[in-house]
Amino acid sequence: MLRSHEEFYGKAAMMKGKIAGGAICYTGDLFDPAHTKYSLNYYAGIASDLKKAECQVLAIKDMASLFRPPAARALIAALRDVTDLPIHLHTHDTFGIAGATLIAAAEAGVGLALIIAVYRHFKTTDLDKIDTLKG
Repeated sequence: MLRSHEEFYGKAAMMKGKIAGGAICYTGDLFDPAHTKYSLNYYAGIASDLKKAECQVLAIKDMASLFRPPAARALIAALRDVTDLPIHLHTHDTFGIAGATLIAAAEAGVGLALIIAVYRHFKTTDLDKIDTLKG
């Protein structure tokens, strides 16, 4: 017996031979103590709920280009603690840091990553952001 509409979507997709994918929309800053709503526990809870709803793939959507390498490492580790679903990442490169974030995400266990680059002229100061990969 189906208990919720979320469970229905997962079962319906599987009955049709399709893949049910769930998404987490990343926002905020995991390391900003002034913003506590979007914590690792918050995102892990969503991932756990999506797995219970029989999603087969979990996506992290970073539509505002806020996801940074340290957050990628921490969030993906937290998600791995609650689910074994494949994790995909969709991010935007508005600020020129997405390449470093993708490397951190891949090292943390993301299986597929999509980067949307915004056309702009790169300045030499953009290269300073690569320092986030050190250490």
